[in-house]
Amino acid sequence: MNNTLKLVIAFIAGVVITALFNNAVYNANTTTVTNEEPSVDEPAVSTSTPVIDGDEVTPDASAAQAPRTTPISISEPSPQTYTPPPPQYPTSALVTFTGSRFIPETVVVIEGGIVTFRNNSQGDPMHIITNSHALHDKYPEKNTQGCTATIFDQCASVGPGGRWTFQFNETGGWRYHDENKPVTSGTVRVLSKEDYDKEF
Repeated sequence: MNNTLKLVIAFIAGVVITALFNNAVYNANTTTVTNEEPSVDEPAVSTSTPVIDGDEVTPDASAAQAPRTTPISISEPSPQTYTPPPPQYPTSALVTFTGSRFIPETVVVIEGGIVTFRNNSQGDPMHIITNSHALHDKYPEKNTQGCTATIFDQCASVGPGGRWTFQFNETGGWRYHDENKPVTSGTVRVLSKEDYDKEF
């Protein structure tokens, strides 16, 4: 082989090597690098009516609706008529004699009420009688024939621990005293039910 042919072959080989090298560099520069994550296919949502054991199941449309409330009817309570209790009339009273005074000095009973006088003194006798001393004529029925149940006069004294009871059938304010000590006095007020209701 002569020198000319060797030069030609060497030239051709150089061209081929250069072309391959350039092609490799081009491919390296055109390669795209991406950091995106591979996509994952989401499962498709089936809109078809489900079938269980061959039977078609129809979705309950009311389940997607807001819950319904049933109105409750509340009836107004009927007005109550208030009936006041019957009045409590004082049908009795207790008066205590201490030897120097009556406690209480004034009591109130209705017509027909009963008053009990009790001797709580340390040793004084008690004799209840209507005013005025010494006529004893203030209560409507005067004692002209001795003591009776309708005369406001004890008639006889009682000692400590003793008592005397009198029923007042006449309305009015009746003052009385101890016959043994006329300065010791008290009052019994006797009212009809009508007058008691007006005053109390």
